[in-house]
Amino acid sequence: MRKISLVLFFTIPLVYSQWTVLNPAYWSLPQFRTVDFFDANYGMTAGDSGRIQFTSNGGISWVNKNCYSAVKFNSIKALSQSTYIACCDSGKMLRTTNYGDSWTNYGNLGNMNYLCLSFPNNMTGYCGGIQNLMKTTNGGVNWQLLKNNVQVWSMYFLNTQTGWLSVLNNTFSLFKTTNGGISWDTNINTPNMLTNMVFINEITGWAVSHANTFLKTTNSGTSWEYVNANCG
Repeated sequence: MRKISLVLFFTIPLVYSQWTVLNPAYWSLPQFRTVDFFDANYGMTAGDSGRIQFTSNGGISWVNKNCYSAVKFNSIKALSQSTYIACCDSGKMLRTTNYGDSWTNYGNLGNMNYLCLSFPNNMTGYCGGIQNLMKTTNGGVNWQLLKNNVQVWSMYFLNTQTGWLSVLNNTFSLFKTTNGGISWDTNINTPNMLTNMVFINEITGWAVSHANTFLKTTNSGTSWEYVNANCG
């Protein structure tokens, strides 16, 4: 799953003219905000007003799935071909085990907005939001509070132990852990708020920011350099 996301994220500058629009008739509907694939065929996308679609043929065709009509989906992760978990506004953490036909809410830490998810495997995952950071070790059924009073806007976990958080903590900051969130290095500043990031190993990573910039690090996030993405 992580390899597929990496290809989509970094080949945009290289194959910009080779993208094909799928389902153009849906542009006027509530927008999609998140997408994830378990493998080359099975994936799900979700967004505003409870909008969900599922594909089993690599995105050639999509099936609408019903959910809470008022839910805003912020991040979704594929744990298997049939199991997906999504964090949402208004304290909802939704999980399906039947390809999106039905969903169960496992949100249990208040009514804040959950913004981002990272699952290095199908059991261990992390979720960040406006007020806190949480962790699960059973595929999102139960969650424990790791850190409160922190605004997490994006995250990436390379494995169950090593991960990074983009945090608004008076300034734009990057938090890093190497022990599964037990302790954090919180003294890393970033030039902008990182809205998405990915690491291929413990030192090399890329990110996009809310200022529409593309950045790269080769020292585990301690410093970042701007990269010209040439996206149009």
